[in-house]
Amino acid sequence: MSKRLSAFFVSCIGLCLVPQMSHGQETDDTRAIRALLTADQEAWHVGDGKQVLSHLDEHFVLFQAPTIDGELDLTEIKVRGNPADFRKGLLDPEFARSRKESAADTLLDRQSTHELSRIDVKGDYAVAVSRIRWSRNDTTAAEPTREGGGWESVWFLRKDDGVWKFTGALGFTKTWED
Repeated sequence: MSKRLSAFFVSCIGLCLVPQMSHGQETDDTRAIRALLTADQEAWHVGDGKQVLSHLDEHFVLFQAPTIDGELDLTEIKVRGNPADFRKGLLDPEFARSRKESAADTLLDRQSTHELSRIDVKGDYAVAVSRIRWSRNDTTAAEPTREGGGWESVWFLRKDDGVWKFTGALGFTKTWED
């Protein structure tokens, strides 16, 4: 089964990493998936670990593959987080405290944006590519500075009883700093 699952992930990744925008009409499913990413990012931003967990399937797994010269090295793909890891981290009071503190820090003026650049839905299953950007303006420095960057990830989703949830992700397929 692991070989079939690996082949499935590699196939999905290959199809999704083509740098193109999703074409065609928005459907109820694509709108629901976009709304899910927005709700997820808002929950991360304010440190609402319970809300983040509500977006994840109970078996959610995060994978990560290193990049070599800007290209993914899928031969070195690893499991970065499993359901127990996420529950432990997201329900830790320090997660909420640090996120709320960061969001309230107007001196650093942290901002982030997110978008789904591609969504492919087949029945109750979907794969999506997200692009998340961040910036920080440090107004406390002797000479104010602006830092920024971002990353792309591939998300795997399943609809259960009409509700979309993330079942897995290949995180940080592409990263950059401004």
